[in-house]
Amino acid sequence: MNSKSGQNFSDQKLIEQVSKGNELAFDHFYNKYWDSLFISAYVILKDVEACKDIVQDVFLNVWERSNLNKIDNIEAYLHQSVKFKVLMALRKGKVSDKHLQTLQELIANTTEEQLDYEDLHETIESSIKSLPAKCQEVFRLSRIEHLSNNQIAERLSISVRTVETHISNALRQIRSNLDSSAASLILFILLK
Repeated sequence: MNSKSGQNFSDQKLIEQVSKGNELAFDHFYNKYWDSLFISAYVILKDVEACKDIVQDVFLNVWERSNLNKIDNIEAYLHQSVKFKVLMALRKGKVSDKHLQTLQELIANTTEEQLDYEDLHETIESSIKSLPAKCQEVFRLSRIEHLSNNQIAERLSISVRTVETHISNALRQIRSNLDSSAASLILFILLK
């Protein structure tokens, strides 16, 4: 595997190579997911060093495990691993009271925030339901079941390009039904 070809491999192929000890495949995998995993940890901890340590631990686990190629959605697995390690860090007291306060603020929704969330959720769900049936199905498989575009294409017997078009159309429709500030935040979450 040369440095360019690794970028063209699916996650499953990269993980296969990583499980065989291929350092170049690991580098590609690491570079692909490091930023999003760091952000996931930072949203809760707001501590750069603690978040770096957590993400490093997750990737060390990836390097050391040989059976990751049996996981269907490695991206979802990585994000769950980060969330678990963040919670363990909080539980073990490896973070300061500032972090606990931040977590409590994230968890403690006021009634008004809960109502805003419910309104936003209804708007998004309504937007999804208004999509054509195939577009809706593709979007749900992608964003709710976290299947890759290749997996969706295989399951529905359509091309990957068609999957991408359906997702793009769905995001455009949802964006048009949300105000600009909410749209930016939601689309950032949905694009993960």
